[in-house]
Amino acid sequence: MYQKSKLVHGDLSEYNTLYFEGHLYIIDVSQAVDLDHLMPLISYVKIVSMYRQVLHTEDFFKKHGAAVMTIRELFHFIVDPTIADDAVESYLDMLQQKVTARGDISAEEEIADSVFVQSYIPKTLDDVKNAEWDVIRLTSGEDTGDMYHKTITGLKEALPQCQPAPSEKEQQQDAKN
Repeated sequence: MYQKSKLVHGDLSEYNTLYFEGHLYIIDVSQAVDLDHLMPLISYVKIVSMYRQVLHTEDFFKKHGAAVMTIRELFHFIVDPTIADDAVESYLDMLQQKVTARGDISAEEEIADSVFVQSYIPKTLDDVKNAEWDVIRLTSGEDTGDMYHKTITGLKEALPQCQPAPSEKEQQQDAKN
């Protein structure tokens, strides 16, 4: 819904999720909100609402013994425009293997998810306070685990394409190693 229709459900829960003959169906979309036509604050409130809906839905599945993604993993899956339609199945298979191997979500991951849910996440680069600083952090190899907006703003996709070419000195050093 987010990628194709630019909508946030508004009332996502286990009651509005149907699974039939190998397909997942999301119903009761009457409260869905169009992200492109909302003021930034309302949009942020709706994204926080999406987090809460996901938390409640994940709690339901955890209670029934299902392995679940962290909120951060799920968020990045939802907003990542680089995941092509024909790659969704393989991406989810990879995530499922990771989730299964990990087992239960650790206390540290739950704390990180709680911090994530309360963080401001800009929707576009116009909303980023200092995009140049973020680009420097991403290109320098610095830890960007707290840069939650890199997927939703397109930085994650764009930066690998514009990485500076190694200098001649760096190439020679790499050849020696």
